[in-house]
Amino acid sequence: MSVKAAFAVACLSLVLSSGIASADPPADTNVADVPVITTPPLLRRPNADYLAQYYPPTGQQRGHSGSATMRCRATARGTLRDCKVLSEQPALEGFGTATVRIAPLFKMKSAAEGGPVEGAVIIVTLDWRLPLR
Repeated sequence: MSVKAAFAVACLSLVLSSGIASADPPADTNVADVPVITTPPLLRRPNADYLAQYYPPTGQQRGHSGSATMRCRATARGTLRDCKVLSEQPALEGFGTATVRIAPLFKMKSAAEGGPVEGAVIIVTLDWRLPLR
């Protein structure tokens, strides 16, 4: 197994969930109108090359693992938009920024294919883990 493949398999776990409780809907939207999606239908997620490329430099230099949660909106095409960091641990290590930066690499089913509708709230949590040495 290549180093990059090992990095992807052993170093990063991805948890996707969504809900209304931790996300503010647009002012013109009724909370009841915002879809709740427990597992977005992913067609594509970042591969090992991208995970290594986006790993927060500060965390990597210090040998730290971490996590970050972001809130996004689904587009009708199945991509994520308007992503914002909700939390990150440890703070100030860059895990929140890295998670938002990697968001364009996720692809869900489009609304026409049965994926989330435009504007659905998607909460993404990435657990970033360095390889065991």
